[in-house]
Amino acid sequence: MDSCCFVKMNFSGYYSIIDRAENKLTLELYNLQGQAGDTVLYRADTLSAIIKIDTEADTLKINNDGPYTRLSP
Repeated sequence: MDSCCFVKMNFSGYYSIIDRAENKLTLELYNLQGQAGDTVLYRADTLSAIIKIDTEADTLKINNDGPYTRLSP
């Protein structure tokens, strides 16, 4: 497997829902602890996550990455 384009992410924290639409959810992740690739995340760091749901294909994208397919209903 070619690992040129994959970043290991291992962090935790809290989230707030910034915006919600019919098939889109925007989250702010904050109070983070852990690592995203070579970047160490600290409590003062924030990240945004945009989740788009394609109900026709039963998939979702996270920050335009994917699509991810649901395995069970």
